[in-house]
Amino acid sequence: MTFDWSHIEVFLTVAAEGSLSAAARRLGISQPTAGRRIGELEQQLDCRLFDRESRGYALTEAGARLRPLAERMFDAAADLSRAAGTSSAARLSGNLRIGVGDAGGRFLASKLGELIPAGARVTIEILSGDSYADLSRREVDMAIRNLPPQHGNIIVTRLVTTNSAVYASPAYLDNHPDATNPALWPHLVWAGFDATRAHLPSQVWLKARIGGRPPDYRFNRSINVLAAVKAGHAMAILPCFVGDAEPGLRRIFGPKGVNEGELWLAYHADISANPLLRAVKDRIIALYARSRDMFIGVGHG
Repeated sequence: MTFDWSHIEVFLTVAAEGSLSAAARRLGISQPTAGRRIGELEQQLDCRLFDRESRGYALTEAGARLRPLAERMFDAAADLSRAAGTSSAARLSGNLRIGVGDAGGRFLASKLGELIPAGARVTIEILSGDSYADLSRREVDMAIRNLPPQHGNIIVTRLVTTNSAVYASPAYLDNHPDATNPALWPHLVWAGFDATRAHLPSQVWLKARIGGRPPDYRFNRSINVLAAVKAGHAMAILPCFVGDAEPGLRRIFGPKGVNEGELWLAYHADISANPLLRAVKDRIIALYARSRDMFIGVGHG
């Protein structure tokens, strides 16, 4: 019996997504094409692989038994192509959705060329925002977070340590030349987060140093905090990889003694079923490792 490997890929992706439409989007094919390939594979195997339910596609008992075998077959085919000196990535495609904060989304967008293997066809969706997409509900395939998610069947990898510092614009410093003196900070103007994010370590640190009061300007998005600082309206705590990248901002305190955090990569275990998506995941991990100094604020002039 011979198999069309595109049928195996669709089977594994539908099993991972639990939805024919989501699998089609991820693979970059139409929903009818995905459905046709599943039907042809079921006919070839003479068994039903999925129960079509109102909530989506659920593996049958036969489908659940075949899934690990299909994963091993798919990986073996990719290994065979690599051993033969051909590019398996060039014949594979995928759609990878990454959930990340505003600042992290901007960083990844600037590094897209480093994430995709040469010759590969992959669509990367970066869903950025300070209100994170839900990894457990499969709104995204991967997520980069300040804290590791606690969900079943989620793999979590520590990416990098992140440091923060206090930043201000030259215009703000011209009007407040004593802003570098922490003793005067309670009397100066600050930008930060609103009550929904007041629990963040950076905001707790700031509140303790400005007399227990909240910031003067409060936002629910980090991009707006940055905009207020760049415009010269206030100073703020920013991640070093954000503040140091802005030529119009000056670091006036830190990162030592300010706020240290970590970034974590969380992803569904079935990412490994697709060699191409696994390769992108590995490249993301390597990218953050190479960028360690930037995240901890080393080498800032």
